[in-house]
Amino acid sequence: MALQGIRITRRAQNAIEMLTTYGWAILVIAIALAALFALGVLNPQNIVGTTCVINQAFQCSNVHLSSSGLLFFTLLQDQYQSVNITGIGCSENSSNEHVLAPNALPSTRSYMPGGNETNFTAQCYAASGTFSGSIGSILNATLYINYTYANSQFPYSVTGKVLARVDR
Repeated sequence: MALQGIRITRRAQNAIEMLTTYGWAILVIAIALAALFALGVLNPQNIVGTTCVINQAFQCSNVHLSSSGLLFFTLLQDQYQSVNITGIGCSENSSNEHVLAPNALPSTRSYMPGGNETNFTAQCYAASGTFSGSIGSILNATLYINYTYANSQFPYSVTGKVLARVDR
C-alpha cells in the first residue's frame, strides 16, 4: 500500500512540474506577443500595402496619398489608341459625383497616346466630405476615370479600387 501511495505522489508531482513548466512557457509567449502588438509589429493596420487595380484599359502605379486626401498616381494607358482623360474621381462612397476634369486638378495633361504613362492627382472623398487623415490612416476607395478616344468623342468610363495609406 505504501508503494502505491509513492507512485501516486510521484505522478502528481510530475503532473505539477509539467503544468508549471508549460505554464511558464505559455506566459512568456503571451508576454512576447503582447509586446509585439503593443509595438505595432503585429498590427494589421501596419501590414496593409498600397494597391491600385483598374478593371480595364489602364494600369496605375506609384500611388501616394497625402493627409489632405490628394491621391497622386501614375496612369498607364494600356490601349493602342490615344485617349483624352475627361474626368478623374476618388471616393470611399460608391458614388462618382466627385469626378472632376483633369484641368480642375493639379495634373500634368489629359491627352495620353497609346502605351504612355502620365502622372495624375485626384482629390479623394469620404462619406462626410473630403478625405483627410493622419499619417498611417488608410483609404479604401473607388477610382473613377472618364475618357474618350482621341479620334471620337464617345465617352467611356472605367473604375478601379485603391487601397492606400497616408504617407505625406
